[in-house]
Amino acid sequence: MKRRILHCLLFLLVLLGAVAIILPFVWLLSMTLADPKAQTTAAMWQPQQWRWANLPSILVTNLKHLHLVTSFAVALITAFLQLLVSVLAAFVFVHFNFWGKRLFWILLVCTLVIPTAIVIIPNYQMLMASTWTRNLSALIGPEIVNVGAVWLLIATFQVIAQRFYVEAQLDGASDWYYLRHVVIPLTHPSLITVFISQFCLSWNNVLWPLVVNRRLSLLTWPLGLQKLGQQAHFSYQAFLAITTWAIMFLAFIVLWLQKDLLTGIATLVADDDR
Repeated sequence: MKRRILHCLLFLLVLLGAVAIILPFVWLLSMTLADPKAQTTAAMWQPQQWRWANLPSILVTNLKHLHLVTSFAVALITAFLQLLVSVLAAFVFVHFNFWGKRLFWILLVCTLVIPTAIVIIPNYQMLMASTWTRNLSALIGPEIVNVGAVWLLIATFQVIAQRFYVEAQLDGASDWYYLRHVVIPLTHPSLITVFISQFCLSWNNVLWPLVVNRRLSLLTWPLGLQKLGQQAHFSYQAFLAITTWAIMFLAFIVLWLQKDLLTGIATLVADDDR
């Protein structure tokens, strides 16, 4: 009886949390689809007339000012390079023994507690001493190393039995062959989880592009939206509509890869509980 009551309370808690998360998106959609000529308030939840044409019309009108191609390229390249670096680093830490391995790993883990804002100025000063500020490398370079992603992939790679690696070596397989044909196929849900997580972070990143931006070619969609918001003719409803499109884009990617994402997250949680 007590266990059933506890499960009901947990279910109610999860339900309240889900409602609290969904409500802001419901309000965002209702404000976006309201009639621009009608009087609206911030407390409005249901427009008098749903105008679905607002979403495509506002996006098409401001498409060239949002730099969506730049944002997508930066997010895609950053996520791919970070995944590549994380996979190689995790493979080395799991299957190779070298001097100072434990100490080096402890130092890397300690960097997880360093706030992101602290490293912005050093990263900016290093970029100013190079030519990276003239192209997209300024947005991609500092983001391709993520110790958290390496740590998660190490936990995932450790699930694979060590005997597989020993047997592959006895059969004459190289480390690169073992990584490509054994490790990656067995852990691809976790790899997709890391990739999508970094893609979403890079897609929504505002602070670093705002600091390093020195040219129009370095603008991403959050900065393009900010620039549009400073114009007199740009409406508050257009701001909400573009934000809705950005959220829908990420939601589509997450739903498309939902199965692999859930499997990857479950694998990571199981590794932490082991």
